[in-house]
Amino acid sequence: MAASEREMSLACAYYPAVGTVLGAVLVLPSYFGVFPDHIWVQAWLYVFMSAWLTRALHLDGLADVLDALGSARSGEAFQAVLKDSRMGAFGCAGLILAIAGQIILAAACLRDGLLIPLFYAPVFARCLPFLLSRIAPPNPQAKLGALLASAPLLPALLLAVVGIGGLFFLFSMPGSLSAIALAALCLAMLRRLAMREGGYNGDFCGFAIVCGEIIILLAAIV
Repeated sequence: MAASEREMSLACAYYPAVGTVLGAVLVLPSYFGVFPDHIWVQAWLYVFMSAWLTRALHLDGLADVLDALGSARSGEAFQAVLKDSRMGAFGCAGLILAIAGQIILAAACLRDGLLIPLFYAPVFARCLPFLLSRIAPPNPQAKLGALLASAPLLPALLLAVVGIGGLFFLFSMPGSLSAIALAALCLAMLRRLAMREGGYNGDFCGFAIVCGEIIILLAAIV
């Protein structure tokens, strides 16, 4: 039976909790020593499993936003590129760089025995869409944007605070501050874009999640 819009809105508040489950699943192969002598294979498996389990929805959002940005269009023309199912040069280049970056950074974490950042990356990243929903308006035609905007404030805020607060327990101070600065920069850019183009949609959230995951893996090696 399909979930109602109210149930889906309630579920949006628990994005960081979903990230906790996802992160735990993603580190299992490395934790149990699958391909112990091949960290690049482990890193690829980590990124592959993340894309497979999420149906690559966030990567799709990243590509769509980059294509729309790269088109240098605004208004209805921007929205048309954002909704176009075809991928352009900017989206393709962004996907290659993002996936390559995830694999390289995951390999660096595995080389140093840092499994906790690999677990934590999906948690932190899923705090960002909620924060975006508090600083930018949803696009009137965006279903996910409306669901996020109407998500219960208290549980979402508590989970976001816990999720982001984990930085200061799991990372060095330079790493924590770097992650916060980069995440703030990402959210500021998305907010500015959303204000200019009539609000954010699910693609903006996917962009934020992919960037959030890369930010944490990068902060882990600072």
